[in-house]
Amino acid sequence: MTEQAYKITAQGNILFVDASGPFDFETMLEYKSETLDAVEKIKDKPWGCIACFHGGGVFSPEAEEELIALTKERMKKNMAALATVLQDSQQADIQQMQLSRVYERCNTKYHIFSDVKAAEQWLANYLKTKQ
Repeated sequence: MTEQAYKITAQGNILFVDASGPFDFETMLEYKSETLDAVEKIKDKPWGCIACFHGGGVFSPEAEEELIALTKERMKKNMAALATVLQDSQQADIQQMQLSRVYERCNTKYHIFSDVKAAEQWLANYLKTKQ
């Protein structure tokens, strides 16, 4: 991968992911490693993730399988819920279908949004119930 397609930051009990472009297998492996490193800092109490996808962020089949493995691993490390935001995407229907399939396979509490503020509010309210 020549240019990083994502940024991961942790604030309090929320992991923020900002991603763009397609996720191939190589990108997903890098993302998985960096995500698990970031999770180590917040795993001591229930936490949530806000993942914002910009543009055509469709996952290859291999990357989708890795995302399933990553989601299961995050759940083992105290992740309570995921709020996903799809923005500026010509493929939002495909992205939503892929992400729903991943999260449902992992029995993850999730919601998919088109607005970041709505995602933040939903996740903050949900995490209050897990304290």
